[in-house]
Amino acid sequence: MPTVDVSSSAALRLFDAVVGRRTICSGWRLFATKADTHRWHQRQSKDPYVKLRHEHNYRARSAFKLIEIDDKFRLLRPGSVVVELGAAPGAWSQVVVERANCLSQVKDQPIGFVLGVDLQPIAPLSGAEFISMGDITLKETQDAIRQRLDDRLVDLVLSDMAPNPTGSAPTDHIRIVKLCAIALRLAVAGDVVRLKQGGGAFVCKLWGGVDTDELVAATRKYFTKVNIYKPPASRDDSSELFIVAKNFIGIQNE
Repeated sequence: MPTVDVSSSAALRLFDAVVGRRTICSGWRLFATKADTHRWHQRQSKDPYVKLRHEHNYRARSAFKLIEIDDKFRLLRPGSVVVELGAAPGAWSQVVVERANCLSQVKDQPIGFVLGVDLQPIAPLSGAEFISMGDITLKETQDAIRQRLDDRLVDLVLSDMAPNPTGSAPTDHIRIVKLCAIALRLAVAGDVVRLKQGGGAFVCKLWGGVDTDELVAATRKYFTKVNIYKPPASRDDSSELFIVAKNFIGIQNE
């Protein structure tokens, strides 16, 4: 797919006007009170996904969100090439390694590839490649992504990026939508990641709010099938949702 100057796309220019271009750090790093810590431990002790996470040796319970998304939408298969944004601590990458056959677990099936990127350190994982301490808005990180992909066409771009929470739901919503815009731009522009036309897919986490419809509308300009999905593993009291987009059609210059 030829490289496209995203700034020339009217659709992305409009979306930039809505969500802006400011880089926002991923990850959750807050000081907690003793009461907060106690509530967190209570919730964890009652959470069946926490128990399952330990049983299956996943790095985080979020692995089951991707499992449930994939079970419903059939995104991963042996041989899939996947780029994951906001990859720390690596739980989603573990799922991709399993389902894309990255370790050649099934000998007669294609071998997949997963490249994870995050601002935070990521512990090594067999079958996955990581770019730790990498800001995807910076040229050096984008160059590293291109180099690691080594001209591979990409089947799926995943984004589990999230901003540092402020405690204000409207503010946090706007900030995560901006991260979704960054992920969408990287997925569709063709200058860093070359997503397969006709088969490429995109999954992005967001917290629901006033700009959700705008984000979905922007995504629909590049994919023929776009759904909003809340997997059962997402907590009931969370506004967390996932955009699941399939059948990439490329950028239509206007």
